[in-house]
Amino acid sequence: MLAGERVVNENVIGMLKRFKIIADKYQNRRKRFGLCVKVR
Repeated sequence: MLAGERVVNENVIGMLKRFKIIADKYQNRRKRFGLCVKVR
């Protein structure tokens, strides 16, 4: 029973990490896009 709960928790943590990585990439692209526009 404890092992089953651990698997669920690990999956949730993995999903949160994946979402955070996607969010960070999106923010970085927006910052770079702003810099490119300012340079031109």
